[in-house]
Amino acid sequence: MEFSIVYGGEYCSFENPAGGYSDIVQMDANGIVNINLKLEDNFNISTTEIILKFEACGSSCYGYDKSNKPKNAGNEFLLSVDCPPAPTPEECLQWGGAVPGYTHYNALDYIPSDPTHEILLGESKYFETLNHPSDPNKIIITDANGPTLSTGALTNVEWVVSNVVGDRLGVYYEIEKPQSINPPANLLPSGLIRIIGRFYEENKEYIVKLEVNDLNSNPVRSTSILLKVVRPFQLGNSPNAIARRMALDIYGVTYNVDDICIKYGGEFGIPPQYFKAHFHKESPLINNMLYPPFRYEPWSAELWTNLAHDYEDGHFWVTENNMGSGHQVPTDHQNLRYMDYVNTPHSVWWFIEQFSKLVHNEPPGGESLFGEYSPTTGLFSFIYYKPSKEYRLIREEVYDYFSLDTEDNDPEINNTFVNTDFIEFMRDSYLGVGLDNRMAQSRIASSYSPLQLMYTTAEHNLDYGTNPENAPEYLSIPSVYWPFILSNLIRVRQEVLPANEDVYGIDWTDGHNEVFFRTYEEWNSADYAEELIDFSNLYYLPMREQQ
Repeated sequence: MEFSIVYGGEYCSFENPAGGYSDIVQMDANGIVNINLKLEDNFNISTTEIILKFEACGSSCYGYDKSNKPKNAGNEFLLSVDCPPAPTPEECLQWGGAVPGYTHYNALDYIPSDPTHEILLGESKYFETLNHPSDPNKIIITDANGPTLSTGALTNVEWVVSNVVGDRLGVYYEIEKPQSINPPANLLPSGLIRIIGRFYEENKEYIVKLEVNDLNSNPVRSTSILLKVVRPFQLGNSPNAIARRMALDIYGVTYNVDDICIKYGGEFGIPPQYFKAHFHKESPLINNMLYPPFRYEPWSAELWTNLAHDYEDGHFWVTENNMGSGHQVPTDHQNLRYMDYVNTPHSVWWFIEQFSKLVHNEPPGGESLFGEYSPTTGLFSFIYYKPSKEYRLIREEVYDYFSLDTEDNDPEINNTFVNTDFIEFMRDSYLGVGLDNRMAQSRIASSYSPLQLMYTTAEHNLDYGTNPENAPEYLSIPSVYWPFILSNLIRVRQEVLPANEDVYGIDWTDGHNEVFFRTYEEWNSADYAEELIDFSNLYYLPMREQQ
């Protein structure tokens, strides 16, 4: 293959780029090297993408014809190379001396590729190896269209994934790893590799080389393809996906949920469909618009054993007289759902009464968040452990007094005795004082943002800080909450990985699915994680425009 580098009006031809031909090329102020390449006439670059690797004093960069079309009939095109900062002249003496204003780049290799191999950010693809249909000396890589080997696929193969373009490996991959979640099961069959588009950013490109070696052949047969991570057109096209495409923030600004999930998923290596499923789980949907939620947690965070120990001396501890000594509750946050911020002190029981059906048939606060009532069975029900436990114990005690079995439910007994006793106990006596005599920590024991981040998590684990100006309610502001959401997901994911594995590593021991399941399990619960991942697979998988 003959290449010609055009520089200064002169053609400097060379035949084997891998042989180490060195040429002096100029870099502009933005770190871009523009090179004209001219290929021999019988090489058709209208159907083949050329990627050229350069090295300068130990640094490497890659250039490729982004338009994928020849610039003229002479098969000549402009190659734009986005390179690292130019080495100093002293650093480049090994290349034959320094020339002021120039950098020595060594053209090391070229890779002709089929430009149609693409993988969406967040998409899983499974690849296998087959014998070439007409040449017994060759093998081919094909898309297996799922985690099952085709008939005739090779099993004793070695897969190698390497970076070609990008500042980090653009994909996650795994071999013989579980495909189901908790407990691990259904190993990928030998010979198959799973590739997941991991990184995508605007104005950046991520391309990897997927190689395979047939270990049963002698000499070893090898082949490779290039995979480019591309942006999904949308996240799902189900009614659920379409309804949840737009959202409103606390300042009345609308934004595209798919766009924001793709942006942060691509930057931080998290499948964007998980973010959208997280929106589904946490953000209220009203007339095809997602709204920002705020939720005080009287049955969970409020009752944490160390809440007073950790926060009573802080800036946002609510007392009978004020809402804390720090920045006061903001009044310009709009569109909140579940409940609005409160700017006056209230008891814990006040919130439970306002936002449940325990005392009133219809919650005075509008939403039934902290307890349900069934007129048919006469029973209260809760999604929280602590009230569920206390209600069960009181019901068992009442039924035992009347020599009844709780399995033989009696609505009259429930309404007359069980429910009344439960309300009185929780309101007046629970934890020795009763919830009506305990001030609600409605700023600290609350979750904020469309993905519902607890203030205590941001303050304790993510260094939100104890600055009196860092109001808990600011965690509803997009520019504030996103860094903490992302930091928390990274923190939790690192915690569930073995000590010797990294959040941006590949081929995790427990597999991609299990690691993310345990990440969201740690975020909330096993049921929460299972539902979130089910939603992501059912409704929000990355899609191309034509799908």
